[in-house]
Amino acid sequence: MRKKSIYIDTSMLCCMHDNRLDKETRDIYRDFFRYLKQNEDRFDIYVSDVTYGELARLSERDSLKGLIDFDSIYKDLGVLGPKPLALTEEMRQYSNKYDVPGVIDDYFDYEKGRDVIQEKDRYHMAAATYKKMDLVVSNDYSNIVNRIGKVNEINRRNGMPELKAMGAIDALQFLQNDPDWRNDPANAEKVRIWDERIAGHWRRLDLKSAISDLEEEHKGVIEEVRRLNNNIKNLWKEHNRNEAAGNEEAKLKIALKIADRKEQKLAKEKDLAKIYEYTRAKNAIEKSQKAQMHKENLNAAHNYGGVPGVTKNIVTMKGAQAAF
Repeated sequence: MRKKSIYIDTSMLCCMHDNRLDKETRDIYRDFFRYLKQNEDRFDIYVSDVTYGELARLSERDSLKGLIDFDSIYKDLGVLGPKPLALTEEMRQYSNKYDVPGVIDDYFDYEKGRDVIQEKDRYHMAAATYKKMDLVVSNDYSNIVNRIGKVNEINRRNGMPELKAMGAIDALQFLQNDPDWRNDPANAEKVRIWDERIAGHWRRLDLKSAISDLEEEHKGVIEEVRRLNNNIKNLWKEHNRNEAAGNEEAKLKIALKIADRKEQKLAKEKDLAKIYEYTRAKNAIEKSQKAQMHKENLNAAHNYGGVPGVTKNIVTMKGAQAAF
């Protein structure tokens, strides 16, 4: 079976040890690298000198100290053992073809008041193109993953190979679904374990998305109740002014409006009660899923060990917790 060539960019390495991300998100990136290591007979992993240069520059930024653990990134690179990919002058020249509007072009950021130069992202794409990579894995959705269609248009026009680009969880699913790998009876147990683990990541992502939507809905309903309260308060003031002036007809019309607003407010408060109930249920599910994830981590540690940056003899609960 021919090995698949996989190009890993800087963002993927950083996300595994970025303390600004929650643990569940970092676990997806760690599982991706663990998957590559445990199936190294299936893949050739490449990291270009563009990435090593970016890591060196980023590690010197004071603003990132304590946020990204660069020492752990370099240790994990040592364990993963990727093949180096040198950026040639030919690749540099070809990368300029991507510097067009809508592909990976430089632009002026009006909010930050400065030019944004995306030369390194163009280098990543050119290096992957010239090396004819089977897959590019990146967390840079705006400039790489979501622009891959435009990149391929340029590659086709220039007689160059097209690329696939994905984020970590999609790449993990894509590699796991390789029919040659799945259909080999010798891999049955590994396939089962990784199917369960990937499904667990998808469940947690779906839950996170649902909670995010719920929080947005909650904010909207709270704002609507606040607006109705203010409206009712102002209507009561108008009602009292008309009552003092003896204007019974106007007072009656306002009283009907107040009743209508109160009915709307009651309906919104019922919506809030449903959201609170749903949130409690979601939190309970999330707690259960975290417990299940911990169990999966222990199983993975016992079954395989060998996670990038961690020794292979992970057998105790304490060791498993530290590794995952």
